[in-house]
Amino acid sequence: MMPSTSDSHPSTSESGPGITTQSPPPALTPEERREQEARACAEDRTAAERELRRYEEDNIKTDGSSERSSDLVRFWELHEHVYPLLFRVAMDVLPAQASSVPCERAFSSSKETCALRRNNLSPHLLEALQVLKFKYKQEGLSFTSDLIAKPQDYSISGELSEHAALELIAAGSLGELNDLFNNSSDS
Repeated sequence: MMPSTSDSHPSTSESGPGITTQSPPPALTPEERREQEARACAEDRTAAERELRRYEEDNIKTDGSSERSSDLVRFWELHEHVYPLLFRVAMDVLPAQASSVPCERAFSSSKETCALRRNNLSPHLLEALQVLKFKYKQEGLSFTSDLIAKPQDYSISGELSEHAALELIAAGSLGELNDLFNNSSDS
């Protein structure tokens, strides 16, 4: 008695004339799955330890003159292919904010902007107001910055600046203005 085709090839089946398909591999038992995951985890750990050891053995300088200490993100971008696992860790850690104080300050500031009378501000306008408020707090508003005299405005020699001339005229010091003008034309 001849064995049937299906008995001689248990892993294939015919789904039409000349077409055979592979049957899926048998499902893993929960214990086999745990063993497979444990092996994969051990391999990953070994690879990570090997890369960390290689990084430490490369003895990359960490003093203030090295490229690494000046711009960490740039350093890791340049070494992404040399240390791929450490690169991914660095990119996860480096962008993390060290303190939540600036964030808290921004929310406290928006509380002042979103007062009861301003509760209908659009999100875009609120964002613009917050950005402007932050910028002005960083730079500080100065209503006298253009009124402060510069040393070149009062030099006896050299070019006569417009600011110095206007200030001398406003103060009624025409004699000094004349002297300054004569000194600047002599140069």
